[in-house]
Amino acid sequence: MHLSLYLAFEAKLNQKSLWKAIEEASLATLHLFSTTQIAQLEWASTQLKPKQTSARLNTLLIKTALDKISTATPTELMHTMQGFRNKENKGLYQAVRKTLVERRSNLKLDGNQLINMFY
Repeated sequence: MHLSLYLAFEAKLNQKSLWKAIEEASLATLHLFSTTQIAQLEWASTQLKPKQTSARLNTLLIKTALDKISTATPTELMHTMQGFRNKENKGLYQAVRKTLVERRSNLKLDGNQLINMFY
């Protein structure tokens, strides 16, 4: 997903055919993506204007992210919060909050890390 970030922010390429190809390749292998890669693709594809990916991809990205929240590492949780921050999805935020509460002793996050995650 580094390619999608590069195309969106460095090369500033927003050709519909290019993003459709990325979407098709992503949909076929989405189950193999890490939590961080899902967040990266979400961030890269939604920050482009005009948006060149389908609602289906966005729905599957958020569903996949929700499925992976309960086993995510602290870094993956932070990437998820960043990648999906413009979605304002209450279900996603509630899932992250629930994971933080239930796994707080295993995650070993200090106050600054928690603040950064939600910032």
